[in-house]
Amino acid sequence: MDTRVVLRSLRAATTLGALVLSTATCRSDRAAVVVERWVTEGFAADNVDSPTIWHGPTGQVWAIVTAKATDRLVVLDAASGMYLRGVGGVADSTDRFSRPNGIAAVDSLLFIVERDHRRVQVLALPSFRSVGSFGEEALKEPYGLWVRPQGSGRYSVYVTDTYADTDDPADADERAVQGTPEALGRRVHRFWLGIGGGGLRVDSARAFGATTGEGVLHIVESLWGDTVTGHLLIADEDRTVGQALRLYDFDGTFRDRSVGAGTFRHQAEGIALDARRDGSGYWIATDQDPRENRFHLFDRVTLAHVGTFAGRTTQNTDGIWFDPTPVVGRPRGTLYAIHDDKGLAAFDWAEVLKALGLP
Repeated sequence: MDTRVVLRSLRAATTLGALVLSTATCRSDRAAVVVERWVTEGFAADNVDSPTIWHGPTGQVWAIVTAKATDRLVVLDAASGMYLRGVGGVADSTDRFSRPNGIAAVDSLLFIVERDHRRVQVLALPSFRSVGSFGEEALKEPYGLWVRPQGSGRYSVYVTDTYADTDDPADADERAVQGTPEALGRRVHRFWLGIGGGGLRVDSARAFGATTGEGVLHIVESLWGDTVTGHLLIADEDRTVGQALRLYDFDGTFRDRSVGAGTFRHQAEGIALDARRDGSGYWIATDQDPRENRFHLFDRVTLAHVGTFAGRTTQNTDGIWFDPTPVVGRPRGTLYAIHDDKGLAAFDWAEVLKALGLP
């Protein structure tokens, strides 16, 4: 199947000037439509979930995507979307994966959340050699993560854990909503890691999550932090309480604000950050839906909603990743987004900003 992956160029039928449709062209109200630079397809059997981008020391630029159904990673060329290789696929091996979900490439390391192994595995890049794993004793049903480098081989890793503390066979999402204070208070785990000498160690760990009020984290998967503002945004997908991005700080305290409340129509999902050197920028959050998939932008500092766009092709997006590095034809970076569990899409960030009238 891998050798038959289809890469469809969306530029062939249009001129460069027509790549971005005006903000008046809407799939639904308030959503500008931006044409993807490319969309890969051919990974439907993999059930892909989340991407990350890695820049190697010899010029490699890889898009690495988790594949939940086949217990592997899909590696693509991040510039073109062409398939390069697969990694893993053997669920019962200690250095392979069991339903990999969240993923993040940081420095020369790859962090992978494995829901069914109840852990985070760390691989060395570019070899994909396992450095070790952590979280087995604390995590129950982990999904997403955000990694904050601390320097000198030290990292803070935040991992979401949406589990139900009951054996009731009812729907898992409903059980998560009705979680006890014990479960709700452990929706996010923070691990302090030291990595070096070919191994890793967990120096300390703690869990957090509000158990009452607006800050309760019901169904959580994606999260992301901003080291400049100290904001930690956690996407709550629970439609019964009103999905939004809950604003926490790095110490696990709810900051009495839900970002995007009333803006999300479907399901709050993947989060990324366009973090600029001058302190400005935009948060990007997915409003996941099989037919009206959207991406909302919020001001980096004020957290105000500043625009919404949709792809011409991209639907049903789980994870996203923003890479600010210029590539040929994409001078202000690229937003990568999962497409309908079966592919990866690339948006020219300059075209997104132009469509929304943003600097």
